Amino acid sequence: MKQKYSSCEVCGSGDIRCDGVRTYRAPDASVTDAYTRDHLAVLFGAWLPGLKEATLRALHCHRCGFAVYEPRPEEFDIDRKYAFNDNVEVPPPFRDENPAIAQRRGASFYDAVSSHVRIQKRSEILDFGGADGTLMGSFLEHGCRCFVVDYHPTAVSGVERLGSKAEDLAVDAKFDGIVCAHVLEHVTDVLALTNKLVSHLRPGGWMYVEVPMELWRRPLPHVEPVTHINFFTPGSVRNLLTLAGLDVRTADIAPYLHSSGSKSLAIKSVAIKPTQAVEGGPLTLVPSDVESWLKPTWTSWAKYVWTFPKIWKYEILRLYRADLR
Repeated sequence: MKQKYSSCEVCGSGDIRCDGVRTYRAPDASVTDAYTRDHLAVLFGAWLPGLKEATLRALHCHRCGFAVYEPRPEEFDIDRKYAFNDNVEVPPPFRDENPAIAQRRGASFYDAVSSHVRIQKRSEILDFGGADGTLMGSFLEHGCRCFVVDYHPTAVSGVERLGSKAEDLAVDAKFDGIVCAHVLEHVTDVLALTNKLVSHLRPGGWMYVEVPMELWRRPLPHVEPVTHINFFTPGSVRNLLTLAGLDVRTADIAPYLHSSGSKSLAIKSVAIKPTQAVEGGPLTLVPSDVESWLKPTWTSWAKYVWTFPKIWKYEILRLYRADLR
């Protein structure tokens, strides 16, 4: 793991702020649920072997808002994560999703995009990181040609699998739209991956990004630091896509349906690739909004509660559970 995170991998700024620290201890089967125990086993068995306790620093870039923790997992660590413990989710989520939930999730992608972009019939859509492509149902129903890149070895009927990772895409492969949902929170270089995907967009094409919204009233990471290694706000998603050369139409919080059927909060963004290269000075980024979510104003509170009313249940739980504070 990289011990010192000195500059932002998204915007390059050296203005890195610490939001707090969190200490983790080697898993104790008697007090920790199985899911958390398996993930902490990765932290202490694969990433920080030999330690029984580790204190991680929650950091964010004061320029663009991208948030991580230190020490920072590297690509080698991510590979070891999946090799270390069979109970940790593997790069292919080899599980069959409930068809009704998958249909609703896929429809939410289509609705989010079509609210800002006209999706033409015969459009070629890539689902990057979409398992077997089952979430492309609504795009298929509207006459799109759909493709998927994922470690999952097969694709559902009507969707063509193009490989396991971004590097498997042919250099000249171009798409009218790319869906990248719940992927960027797992990777070690979010800007490099985003740039790679944008290079496969046709001019005028769109990109839909969805990531969990987890920055709320406490530093990250939360119960375990292995599942997600990157954390976002609406502002940091907007800045990421802007730096990748896209025209961001929307980047805001909204409820999303998890594959388990539970509802949580995500940042949903739609951005367009310009039809011609834009030349000029430095790109204008929106100011970091991290502190407004960690120490919410009444405006932030109102927006969060309006979007996600279940937050009151969570706030009550925080009074009684130390792991949620």
